[in-house]
Amino acid sequence: MYNRAEKSLSVRGGSASELSSSQELLRQKLREVFSLDIYGPRDILPGAELLYRETREGYSLEKFALSIAPELTVPVYVLLPDSAKEGKKLPCAIALSGHGRGVCDILDIPDVWDRPAGGDYMKNFPIELCRRGIAVVAPEIIGFGESRLFRYMDRNKNGGACDSVSGMSLLWGGNAGGLRLFEAQRVLDWFLTLENVDGGRLGCMGISGGGTVATHLAAVDLRVGAAVVSGYANLYRDSIYAMHHCIDNYTPGMLRWAELPDVLALIAPRPLIISSGSEDRIFPVSATREAESILRPIWKTFGAEEKLMFDYFEGGHMISGPVLFDGMKDMLESL
Repeated sequence: MYNRAEKSLSVRGGSASELSSSQELLRQKLREVFSLDIYGPRDILPGAELLYRETREGYSLEKFALSIAPELTVPVYVLLPDSAKEGKKLPCAIALSGHGRGVCDILDIPDVWDRPAGGDYMKNFPIELCRRGIAVVAPEIIGFGESRLFRYMDRNKNGGACDSVSGMSLLWGGNAGGLRLFEAQRVLDWFLTLENVDGGRLGCMGISGGGTVATHLAAVDLRVGAAVVSGYANLYRDSIYAMHHCIDNYTPGMLRWAELPDVLALIAPRPLIISSGSEDRIFPVSATREAESILRPIWKTFGAEEKLMFDYFEGGHMISGPVLFDGMKDMLESL
């Protein structure tokens, strides 16, 4: 079935003009595949209620309740470096966490359900970005952390996550990937109105499940000027098609239109860093290297080969470290 899948909107070959046309066809198809028109209106700015604010060394952390659609409110955190007090516009980024306890795993805050911490595979990357002078917004991704379906949680406060969110979404014509992409776009609709945020220098960064959202966001939303994708860029064939993954990774009908490198190709010619660990067992580095061989000619055709960067490191499924934080800073400063 994989070999027979059409992948009819692949973004491969041709001139820069032909590639641009192919990109727009696939980008429009992804908006349909993700059912972006059904989750809620986009013409009304999300309402935001400040829940608390704390001052940390070198930056502030604020938590908001953000109403992104009728009867759908998500927790969102904003990190502002102290330089924001000077009133200047700052480069900005949306930070998207991977599977785990939720956004608490990247912000050095307690889990609201008091669940024990696991391994530190995400390295508090929004904090690291903020320490480099970047204003950061970190939403609780739907299905993670506080944004789960409470009635499906067990006595240990686990559950109510991707399976239930995905299954219910399928029943009314959506899917978890689309719902999360819609959430990220609505967060940006609000975040980019903040006084100290420079929307012309916007990046996105995600790891694992957050890398999925970051990929889809940068592919579909041209407001994103630069992206870092860690522990996700690969081929469907060798990752989510080849082994067990959480159900939210599976977008209905995707292989009718594209393989994962085609989705990543929609980011061209904007700056992109792809990071992959040598011991990543669920997004194998060999397939990331194959994706690189597909993507490099696309950026080259656009005359932007230097804007596509790969971070191959010794390690597993995790953020590699400062090379990504410094890379995001450099990319945003180049915009």
